[in-house]
Amino acid sequence: MRRWIVYLLLFCAVLALNGEPFGGTDLAQLSPVKLLQISRQADTLRIETDTGYSGEGADLDAALQDLADTTPGMIFLETADYLLLSPDCQTLLPALADSLRPACAVCLTWDTPELEEAAEYLTVHEPDVTLHDCLTGQPELPVLVQQKGRLCLVQ
Repeated sequence: MRRWIVYLLLFCAVLALNGEPFGGTDLAQLSPVKLLQISRQADTLRIETDTGYSGEGADLDAALQDLADTTPGMIFLETADYLLLSPDCQTLLPALADSLRPACAVCLTWDTPELEEAAEYLTVHEPDVTLHDCLTGQPELPVLVQQKGRLCLVQ
């Protein structure tokens, strides 16, 4: 019985000193994304999300850091289901493996579609190629095109 009292006192002391029993992340501060679009404009790499946040930089690390710095809360890229790339950004795929899940679907696009609308469209019309496929081989990437204001996935 005395041992339990000692454990209880130690637990209360830890709570009193730390203020919180476990250091975690407040879920309200997370900004999960469903879709990322990466494009290059002149010498600047631009990353945009379906949640309306964006980042720019000279390279991928700088653009990701700018995205993290300018997003209210903590940007959560591991939830991204879709990645849209401009054709000149395909070489970034190996570097993106550290930030995105292997199951993230990848497509090319020459357009700049409304990203929230594109995420909804791709949920119904799933691309066949994942990031894992791109890292293990050289598959032909599907292309998301916008014609007359409508989206179409060409696989």
